[in-house]
Amino acid sequence: MENATKALLIAAAVLIVIIIISLGVYVVSMGKDQIAGGEQALSDLEINTFNSTYENYEGTSVAGSRVNSLVKSVYNHNLTESDETRKISIDGDVSLAVDAETRPTVGTGKRYSVVCNKDKKSGLITSITITELK
Repeated sequence: MENATKALLIAAAVLIVIIIISLGVYVVSMGKDQIAGGEQALSDLEINTFNSTYENYEGTSVAGSRVNSLVKSVYNHNLTESDETRKISIDGDVSLAVDAETRPTVGTGKRYSVVCNKDKKSGLITSITITELK
């Protein structure tokens, strides 16, 4: 009888150890999911921060001085950005094509329409369309 009791106690201990190990594996796997979700949220935060710099200039009747600031900001960003996929192009009535010694400028007495165009895959602004209002 005493051997049967010891066998039951050993079996119960093994069962408890298996349950504890299973719970540990479950908790670790949940932690990995949370970390992966946190990395995605950080990526979204970086994208929103990057885009907000240029979305502040977006509008249907933007003063030329603000457009000038936007163009200079994009120009400086492109000078410092080594990753070609993160460079921003400017389309429409304003161009970034200038010689190496001068920065682009926009007439301050005019009004412009500014539209930021985002890449569908990454969500980053890849181009800005600036149209002069007549």
